[in-house]
Amino acid sequence: MTKSRAALSGVIVSAAAAAVLSQTPAGEGGNLDWGVYRGDQKGSQYAPLAQIHAANVHRLQPVWEYRTGDATERSTMHVNPVVVNGRMYVTTPSMKAVALDAATGREIWAFDPSRYNERNAVIRLRNRGVVYWKNAAGDRIFHFVKDRVYALEADTGRLITSFGNGGHIDLRENLGVDPARVGLEMTSPGAVYQNFLIVGSRVNESYDASPGHIRAYDTVTGAFRWIFHTIPQPGEVGHDTWQWVQGEAYGGANAWGGLTVDEGRGWVFCATGSATEDFYGGFRKGRNLFANSVLALDATTGERKWHYQTVRHDIWDYDNPPAPILVTLTTGGKPRDAVVQLTKMGFTFVLDRDTGEPLFPVHELPVPRSTVPGEETWPTQPVPVKPAPLVRQAITEADLTNITPEARELALKEFRKYVSGPLYTPPTLQGTLTMPGHLGGSEWHGGAFDPALNVLYTNVNDAPTINRLRPVHDLPGGAEQSPTQLGRHI
Repeated sequence: MTKSRAALSGVIVSAAAAAVLSQTPAGEGGNLDWGVYRGDQKGSQYAPLAQIHAANVHRLQPVWEYRTGDATERSTMHVNPVVVNGRMYVTTPSMKAVALDAATGREIWAFDPSRYNERNAVIRLRNRGVVYWKNAAGDRIFHFVKDRVYALEADTGRLITSFGNGGHIDLRENLGVDPARVGLEMTSPGAVYQNFLIVGSRVNESYDASPGHIRAYDTVTGAFRWIFHTIPQPGEVGHDTWQWVQGEAYGGANAWGGLTVDEGRGWVFCATGSATEDFYGGFRKGRNLFANSVLALDATTGERKWHYQTVRHDIWDYDNPPAPILVTLTTGGKPRDAVVQLTKMGFTFVLDRDTGEPLFPVHELPVPRSTVPGEETWPTQPVPVKPAPLVRQAITEADLTNITPEARELALKEFRKYVSGPLYTPPTLQGTLTMPGHLGGSEWHGGAFDPALNVLYTNVNDAPTINRLRPVHDLPGGAEQSPTQLGRHI
């Protein structure tokens, strides 16, 4: 059994086939649906295909191309195609949803959301694909365009006007805050369990950001069904892990990397990012649950089953980028269900799927304290013993170039301008050289799990960043500033 992963990038949808496929023995070929973002509800990104393998992959040749025709110089395209019953569903740079014949690349239908968007706007944002839902009354495509979810007929691409408000739901609503001040977008598609469409979101990473609560909607009517507050409300578990400041707006703690579903348990899993502001937490002191947490929720009610926080009081933008991967590990002939969370720090947390307890030892280690006025870093951070970190956890002078004496002298001069230290060295006014940085470790693409080998495959970024804060400056005339106004100067 070998692995096969699907990927799509740029503005051209392409397919390839091996020139030797006609020589493949009967029974080894065949088609396989890729019916969910990342392959299946568990996010494994794995397909048990053997027709294309290491010995013939070099003989692949193009079969068809589909040009979306709507790219610009600044276009991005992150889409993971969904393939069901010989049809491929993709999104384009201008957020169109398109159905193609997967064998030929022929366009079957295209849905242009700009006809229905507010002010008929053409929206160009990151989008990683659609959700396909099989329904006795007709299969549906849920298409995510910024802060809207459109419901389409899978066969024709027609808007289903009985869904939500004339065919869409507005994700700015049902967050518990004024919809007029909500700013969010759906970079990753939601997930479906039974008749529940469950969504996370991407929100801003600065002051006045919207909260990243998890919500569910009825897949038939679009009616709002439940909400889980990732920033706890008074009386809820986790509310006491924040020191609340009157007048401050609290946002973030959002699951922007997607969701996974355990259909047997009826649970949905998500992983959240930092509370805002990402690099300064003087107005949100405490551990800040449920930011930077792996969450297991009842998919029909939103009830929390368990949580595991990977970073306390995040001030490094160490979001959990990919959705949790649901795996079954076989040890000594015995299976055990687990949850794997990849992180920007290069750590891999492996948790029991029923309880959220780590399967390998995790030590709570002391970390450097902040020197920035008003900031109170959490004194410890969880560090798993196994698996070993996937990237370097610090950068030192020994890592700098020595290709020539002049190059090394220049590198040392630049390096010594900044504070440096081990992982979790806080941002400073001088500037902190952080390794890995907020674009390091594993990002939104996640990994692929081979159940036959008990092996997880992932690629990571071994990349530092410089985190420098600016001090607050008084407004002209000594005008008094609110906590939010003060925070915007940091």
